[in-house]
Amino acid sequence: MKKGIGALLLGLILLLAACGDNEDAISVKDTDIKNPFKSSTVQADEFGKSSLKGNVSSGAKVTLERKPVEVNKDGSFKVTLENYEDEEVYYSVEVNEENRHWNSFLITVEPSIAKIKANDSEEEKEQQELVTKAKAALAKAEKSLNRNDLDSATSLVDKIGMGYLDNLLEQRDALELKIKAKEDKEAKASEIATAKNNASEISYNMLKKNADTYMGKPYYAKGEVIQAIEDGGTTLLRVNITQGDYVWEDTVAVIYDGITDAVEDDIIEVYGTIYGNYSYDTTIGGSATIPGITATSLTVVK
Repeated sequence: MKKGIGALLLGLILLLAACGDNEDAISVKDTDIKNPFKSSTVQADEFGKSSLKGNVSSGAKVTLERKPVEVNKDGSFKVTLENYEDEEVYYSVEVNEENRHWNSFLITVEPSIAKIKANDSEEEKEQQELVTKAKAALAKAEKSLNRNDLDSATSLVDKIGMGYLDNLLEQRDALELKIKAKEDKEAKASEIATAKNNASEISYNMLKKNADTYMGKPYYAKGEVIQAIEDGGTTLLRVNITQGDYVWEDTVAVIYDGITDAVEDDIIEVYGTIYGNYSYDTTIGGSATIPGITATSLTVVK
């Protein structure tokens, strides 16, 4: 008998549990439930607190951050929210109606006016300090025309807000152009020095043996034009680059991507890189191979 009663009680418990599950299943979010507050944004007072009054339908329950809120019989209630931070703080409020319909709302608590003013004052001070440092850094870079000094100044300028920049961006950009021009000039001078050094170390006989060995190396040559041909915007010159007792000797091909005033018998200076072995057809139907130079700069000197 006791065994039968126990089984009956167990069945009843399972039935009640199933009913509870069904009740949870019909709990639905209902967007028709309106925000109980007139405004979803409030501002904390000087003590970091703000009281907010709300109203819900009779019998509804309210939770603040999942903690129950006391609701009066007429549906009115009040919550106290806090914000001691320098930025906005958010609270979640949930309203549950008796029919198990619910809706949630996000309430924003802004920092107190005193906190905002303090932050603004601190930001103003920080920005002015950055401006002073940036101006000093730009002045240093202006004097040195050094890339590292400009990078240091730029890192400071990038931290300054738009309202404080004044003409710092224009100063930085103008300085960038000056330093870029200086760097280009230095790079060109270095390239010329390397080209002339290679010209003294790599003789014509070494090039004639196998110019491909030195392909891509900067090179300088001065010589007499013995043939000039233009084709489709490209100039091909044959130039003798070794001055003998009476005539210029040792022919190279100069390939220049552009038009030049150089003509036969002109003396020219060429800066560029070693092309390698250059082969061409001769007028008698054969072919010849000579060292080639790809010119980046070509000047008629005589």
